[in-house]
Order: sequence, then structure tokens, then C-alpha cells
Amino acid sequence: MGEVPKVSWWEWCGLAICAVAFLLLRLPLFKGPGLLLGWNSDAALLGLMARAILEGDPPIIFWASDYLAPLTSLFAAAVGLVTGEVGPFTLRVATAIEVFATMLFFHAALRRVVGRRAALFATFLLSAAPAFLFQLTYAPLSAEGYFFLGSIAFWFVMRTRFVRAWHWFALGLMFGIGWWIHRGVSFVIAPALIVIWLYDRALLRRWQLVAGALLFACGAALGMLPIVFGRLAVDQRLYGPVVPRWSTGIVTDRIVEFVRYDGATLIGAEPSPLGWLFGGALLVLLVSAAAHFRPRRETMLAAGVVGTAFAFWFLTVGPYRGALRYIVIALPILYAFASRELVRLGDRSRIAALVAAATLAAGLYVPRWQDVREIVAARREQYELFHGGFDPRPALRVIEQRRYVVCYADVWIAHKLELLTTAPTRFIPYRSVNRRMTESLRLAALPGSKCFVDLSGNVHTLTPRQEAEMRLDTLRLVRGRG
Repeated sequence: MGEVPKVSWWEWCGLAICAVAFLLLRLPLFKGPGLLLGWNSDAALLGLMARAILEGDPPIIFWASDYLAPLTSLFAAAVGLVTGEVGPFTLRVATAIEVFATMLFFHAALRRVVGRRAALFATFLLSAAPAFLFQLTYAPLSAEGYFFLGSIAFWFVMRTRFVRAWHWFALGLMFGIGWWIHRGVSFVIAPALIVIWLYDRALLRRWQLVAGALLFACGAALGMLPIVFGRLAVDQRLYGPVVPRWSTGIVTDRIVEFVRYDGATLIGAEPSPLGWLFGGALLVLLVSAAAHFRPRRETMLAAGVVGTAFAFWFLTVGPYRGALRYIVIALPILYAFASRELVRLGDRSRIAALVAAATLAAGLYVPRWQDVREIVAARREQYELFHGGFDPRPALRVIEQRRYVVCYADVWIAHKLELLTTAPTRFIPYRSVNRRMTESLRLAALPGSKCFVDLSGNVHTLTPRQEAEMRLDTLRLVRGRG
């Protein structure tokens, strides 16, 4: 697209509108009853990790696992330095900052691919977002961390010709840190290396390519050091992830499932008349974008990221139905290509473009506002098929009134209540997955009143005999994983 113009005043105004839309849509979740609602234990873990960081005990590998990445927790800890604590408000503010910053990096990169107007409209669509991305801004699940790092890597490669030594080292460092934070960052790094080889190789001599490869490896090794040191410090016993064995049948099923459900979920097409209009309009624009695609360094990088993410989705056993957060990195690029076709349509028919733009905006903003209303009404507490799908406020009131020292609960209840309560009560995951077994043994030995929260959210004070039995159960669980 030639020389990329500087950001103009109308772009700054447009980005300010996106920021306001992003905030106003989520505002009920930052105050009042909405602040305590819509959480799950995976999200709460990131907040508890941020508390540990502020208390001077930063877990490099969070409770002995790099599955839940620490980047969002670092954002929360930074915000906690200002607020003085880490609670639901701190974690939601930090996550919102992280996701909106991601959108800005994508905007800066995609304006080089599709132009300023298209990139700005894509950012406006992302400010509402499909449901799975919207959820990451109020109940983070670690994918928002790779979304952030991936956007930086995408922006860096998009604007950089790899002719200097530090370029290679920086890219390797991003890859290494990404392998620690969330391996989805490789969805950017892998196509970036191919694009650099295709388009930047002619600018370099052979010895520079060899030196670049070595510097990339050095940067990657440095970025992975937290994994090495973190695993050396592991003193916890973990459960192993359960994944099916790869087969061609899994690939076939994944393709069928994508056509039936996941494709619409990815782009944000809701199962409603408005959602069908949105999905149809976006699909037409994407087909037009494919027809107008021209291979350049910028467009090949963007298409490569989408292709790599889709290859992961269809060809590996890790993803599952509805877990589109694993390939969220593809979404801004798809929106940008569709927005470019919308701009092209506007050059021929302004009215048709305005109708299409209004349809796309309404197709995302209306259902997201409905989501917010559902969350504030305590009708979005169920997280997938796990326990803890009850309004947590009655249980929190009892716990805060009785000031229990420790409470036992299922893991999908324990971490969520521990983040949300204002009492100093600590929780032990009981007869379920427990990533902090050593800590649980210490808590079980503490003197003072203890409780048990059942699967319906009822709080039961433990008798001395019940407490002894639950403590013994906790000890048996630890020994059973030896």
C-alpha cells in the first residue's frame, strides 16, 4: 500500500470513540452487583496469582503449571499497586486495559494491510466483539495474554524489515516469552518467519541470515528461561491434561463442527435474525476479500496468521467445541479484511455501505448489551459444565459475617469465592483438582472456625470431627498423587 500515512486527527477521534464504546458497554460489570457476577474459578486463579505477586511471592510457573499464563496477573498486579489490593475490580480493569491495548496494536498493524478507514471500523467492531472475546474482558482465561503478545509480535513484524541484528533477537525473545505465557503466540511467529524469508531475504547476505537465525535462537532461549527456573522450583503434584489421540476422524469431526457451530461463534454471528444478517453480511464481505486478495508482504503475513490458527484448530487435538479463544488472534484480521471490502463498497454506493456497516455494528453491540444485562441479573454464572453456577453473593455474605479462617469447596467454587470475598478467608479445593496442595495442607492445619460450601452454594460450619475428616481427605489426596 506504499508509504503508510501518520495517524490523523480523525483517526484519533475514531479510536477515542472505540474506547468510549468499549468502556460504556462493560461499565455495569465494573460497579454494583455486576462486579461480583460472571466470574469462574479459572479467571479467579489469575487474580489470586496477582495477589501472590503483590505479596512478594511471584509464581513464575503458576502453581507449577504454565497452562494458566501469568501475563494477565502481571497487569492486575500493576493495577493493584494503584488500588492497593487485587480483587474483582482490579482484575477486570487490568484485563480491559490488556485487551484494548491489544486492539490498538492490531489497529496500528492492520492499517498497513487494509488502510486507515477499514482498520478503524474493524477496531470499532472489536470493541463489542463476539461473545467468546467479550467474555475474556470480564472473566479472563489466559488467552487474552497471548492475544496481547501476539498483537505486539504482529505489529512488530508488520512494520519491520529484518535487516538489523536486534530485529531477529527481539522476534526470538517474543517467541520464547510467548512459549512461556501462551503458545498461541507461535501463530504469529511461524508465518512471520516465512514472510521474512520470502520478502526480506534479498536485503541480506548469507552470513547475515545465519547470524539472524542464531540471534533468534538466543532470544527464544532467553525468553524461555522462566519455564526452566519455574519447573526447577516445582514442589506441587499436578494432574495431567487428558486429550484424545489424533486421528483423521477428529479432523473430519472438527470441520463438520466448525461449519455447524464454531465458524459462526468465531465471527460473532448469534443464532437470531439479527445474528443471521450479521453473519451473512460478514461472510459476503470475506468472500469478496478473498477474490480481491493480492500477495504482498503485509497481506501475506495477515493471511498467514489466519491460516496457521485455522491449521491448529482443524489438525490438532487440543481445541474443543466453543473454545475459540485459542484462535482469537485470527479475528481482528478477518474483521479487517471484511472492513476493507466495506470501504470498497462505499466507494461505489455510500448507502449500501452504510446499511452494511450498521448491520455489522448492531449484530455485535446489541447481543453484547444483552449479555451484560444477563450477567448483572446473575443468569450467567454457569461456566461450561462445571460446578459453581449459582449466584455467589448469598454465600459471600455468610462467609464475611462468620469470618471463617478456611473453607473447603469444589475447585470451581473455591477459587472464585476466594477472589470475591472481602473476608480474609482462604479456600481449599476439596476432592477435586488442586494445583496448590502444599498450601492446602498448611491451611488445613490452621486453628479457627472452618466451613464447607456445597455445590448449591450453601455454607456449612464444620464440627471438629468433620474438620478432622476433611483434613485427612486433603492429606490422602496429596499422598495419592505421589
